[in-house]
Amino acid sequence: MRVTQEHTDARKRAIRDAATVVFARKGSEKATMQEIAKEANLSPGALYLYYPSKADILHAVCDEKAEHILEVFASAAAGAETPLDGLRRIADHMVEEIADTEFAIGMAGTLEMTLAAARDPEGIGKALATSMDAVSDQLASLMQLAQERGEIDPALDARSLGEVLAAFGVGMQLLHLQTQGQSHPAAAFATMFELVRRCAKPLSPDSQSPPAPSQT
Repeated sequence: MRVTQEHTDARKRAIRDAATVVFARKGSEKATMQEIAKEANLSPGALYLYYPSKADILHAVCDEKAEHILEVFASAAAGAETPLDGLRRIADHMVEEIADTEFAIGMAGTLEMTLAAARDPEGIGKALATSMDAVSDQLASLMQLAQERGEIDPALDARSLGEVLAAFGVGMQLLHLQTQGQSHPAAAFATMFELVRRCAKPLSPDSQSPPAPSQT
């Protein structure tokens, strides 16, 4: 029987999901290929056909998470009326993901990848850095478009603003995990969006910057 690409992709996705659960439960260093295979309902031999090593699985999980984030950004931008509306849509999606029942497992898996990146800077570390750079680049592009549309002060550095927004998103996810779901992500993201809208708004032609403090 010929194995289709669809079947292969589904198996790999199941393995990545299983690995995320095992990494969250035991940590990426202590997790074994046998445990991942068991969680995925596969024999160890079958698992090795798809991923030769645990490092390969870590890389695949990292790539998948980055691809998911970028897909969310692209979808939000495509359906938005303005760049800032796109940012609001991204925030809304993140709030939905935080509210998902599987959020804690997924976030714990993300933290394990971060720790693995710190232990292996030349391997998974570079892969994770590339993924996060892509996320910041997407946000920076959205902010640059907002500047071109007159929604954001052009004097601000779009890349730095993108990194600030990425850091807020990751930080809010971490806070929700640390507080065992007692944070308020919907209100926090709404506040962050309003801060961006107000603080990054271009000055009107009649507005003037406040005078610099006296040095005397």
